[in-house]
Amino acid sequence: MVKEEADGLMGGLLYHFAEPAWVAHVQRDYLRYFRDAGEGKILDLGSGRGIFLELLRSAGLSGAGVDRNPESVRQCREQGFAEVEVADALGYLEAKAASGERYGGILCSQLIEHLEGGMAVRLVELCARVLSPGGRLVIVTPNVTNLYVWTELFWCDPTHVRPYARPLLEALLSSAGLVLRKSYADPRTRSRGAKLLARLLRYGISAWSGVDLVVVGEKPR
Repeated sequence: MVKEEADGLMGGLLYHFAEPAWVAHVQRDYLRYFRDAGEGKILDLGSGRGIFLELLRSAGLSGAGVDRNPESVRQCREQGFAEVEVADALGYLEAKAASGERYGGILCSQLIEHLEGGMAVRLVELCARVLSPGGRLVIVTPNVTNLYVWTELFWCDPTHVRPYARPLLEALLSSAGLVLRKSYADPRTRSRGAKLLARLLRYGISAWSGVDLVVVGEKPR
């Protein structure tokens, strides 16, 4: 999974895919969903070390971030990202919805699996509320149809609460009034070389699919 670092009990433990170059390689592809989205900044929920914020800046897009780790926020501000706040994602979205703030897009990467069901429903509802017309929500989460992810990788992070499968995420987007635009296992996160062969032998053909699931919803104009 494209996880920068675990939270809580595992704070500071870096996963294999957490190398900044790898994170940037994967997240760069998400820019295409925001270039022609609605009006307003692009919000990165769980902005971490600011990797996606830097990609936005390089693409000429204005971004904002929120992360509950003060050290991550400090690192972002040192890179010149002034609009990054220390806050819980749900609390932040509640406040922005109440103030009438609107965003052209939201990236929610490797976050929803840390929430129980009711909180996840609320997260998607709040994201839909703060999107401007034409705005897009991109949710990225572990792809549990990949048996390697489901039987091993997902459980390496003890702060993971539950998986969110593709049909459920699609239903959550629809329930929140968003139109489904894309839904796929990200091929950029497939295993490669010897690792792929070993995982195919152990987990079967499911291991060929990407370890990340990407679901994209759009707010009607």
